[in-house]
Amino acid sequence: MTTNTPEPSLTLAGPADVLAAVPYLVGFHPADSLIVVGLARSQVKVAVRWNLPFPPGTLAPLRHLWKREGVDRVIVVGYGPGEQVTPAVDEARSLAAGAGVPVDEALRAHEGRYWSYVCDLPQCCPPEGTPYDPRSSRVAAEATVRGLVALPDRRSLERTIAPLTGPVRLAMRRATSEAVAETRAALVRCGDADSFASAWVSAGLARMRTVLTAHAAGGRVGDAEAARLGLDLTVIRVRDEAWTLTDSTHLGLWKDLTRRLEPRFVPPAASLLAMACWRAGDSTLATIALERALAINPAYSMANLLMHALQCLLSPDMLRGRLPTPAELDTAMGPAHAGWLLPLLSVLDEEDPPAAAPDEAHPPATSRNESHPSSSTLTNHRRATRGRDEHHSRPVTERQDDPQAFAEDQNDPPATLGEQNHPSSTSDGQKDLPCLPTPQNDLPSTSNPPSRRNHPAPAPLRQRQAHAASEKNHAPAA
Repeated sequence: MTTNTPEPSLTLAGPADVLAAVPYLVGFHPADSLIVVGLARSQVKVAVRWNLPFPPGTLAPLRHLWKREGVDRVIVVGYGPGEQVTPAVDEARSLAAGAGVPVDEALRAHEGRYWSYVCDLPQCCPPEGTPYDPRSSRVAAEATVRGLVALPDRRSLERTIAPLTGPVRLAMRRATSEAVAETRAALVRCGDADSFASAWVSAGLARMRTVLTAHAAGGRVGDAEAARLGLDLTVIRVRDEAWTLTDSTHLGLWKDLTRRLEPRFVPPAASLLAMACWRAGDSTLATIALERALAINPAYSMANLLMHALQCLLSPDMLRGRLPTPAELDTAMGPAHAGWLLPLLSVLDEEDPPAAAPDEAHPPATSRNESHPSSSTLTNHRRATRGRDEHHSRPVTERQDDPQAFAEDQNDPPATLGEQNHPSSTSDGQKDLPCLPTPQNDLPSTSNPPSRRNHPAPAPLRQRQAHAASEKNHAPAA
């Protein structure tokens, strides 16, 4: 979530520059969103985005994030009408005040105008708002020259991992059908189910390792091998070893498989993509990948576990030295047996729906976040649907890598989130937490962060006057 490597930097000189830089922090031009940017020594450390509106208390994990990342100042930006943005900005400012973190700037942007919550001087912050155009600003031009990218909206980012269509989809469908048919035939012929499972897992592990090696050398996985790897990854032991080996350099591989695999085989690949994105500092794309996995299988434990870590604003550094080695996985899980293949058998009998257009397959997050069932309803749903990646021998990664346990070990437990914004893992049976197929927020993104180096001293924080608050709560003047 943080980066110590040299990155393209931008110098911001005022509110318009901040608004022009935000899309390059989150990867797209936000709408109906709250963005909180954390700074340390005038450098961007984290940028966090939430959909608006959100339940009270949603921002509570920020306090722990700021402490962990050494944040000494923040910028708050809300996008949307005043009645939607102002309560969220007020909550962020109140949280910052309670944490002793100064707010450099707090802005609301809507329909090409912006308002400041920390300045009510009409000569610089008129009641009718100040016009701005982030796409034609100096900052946007500098960002483009430095290779930074801001997509038009979140849906555009979702489309970067949407299912491929056309000839590619048809070829993968054929390859998958052949792999499934061969697997079924082998199952019918096998005389000893445990021996078959042992051979299957060994072949799957070898294939996964070969694919990782080939990817590191610049190779691409063919359709037949991709289809077989999709089957392999349904088995917990194969997926968990891929999990322990995955780092940011594998992002392209898992992204490719997430787009190419048939839907029922996507959750493991999409979860591994999320892991690679998280470790690369791109938590927004990690969140989108987990949404993809959970839309297909809401009970998928790895996706729920990673979503829980992201929603608690935990750092991927917490995994350093904690993920088990292949030998430790062998010790924890024991010899392979027929029970390990139950998740595979469950998906072999499924049929994928016809391929949908990208926008239909991945509706915008805002449309999915308008309402949420209660915690008890989600828990009952998990009980009813659990099992595709669950069996009696839980893998060590899903016991040892619980973000809550990590945080407790570090004496810095994650803040409690509102139940409507708090996905959790299915863990190993010791916890019975609700799963949430759609998150409420995108999380700290530090890929290519622009710098606020040489930023002039911020205006002093001032309490808004009653008339100024009233003006900001109304739509901009035409």
